[in-house]
Amino acid sequence: MPKTECKTIASYAEWSDYCRQSLLWLGLPDPAACIFEYINDDPDRELLGDFLQAWHNKFGKQLRWLKK
Repeated sequence: MPKTECKTIASYAEWSDYCRQSLLWLGLPDPAACIFEYINDDPDRELLGDFLQAWHNKFGKQLRWLKK
């Protein structure tokens, strides 16, 4: 079966290859579509991204606060 172009889901590559790709190959809807819809509609997504960017700008890759 040829693989269908679709977004990856973090560490679910094996599940995607066996379950999701099989359904897509049969022409059925993507069972993960609702996950991507939820991610795109998440009101806190942009806020979290801004926070993480500010944190990185302030501390970079240093983890001084973890050192004793």
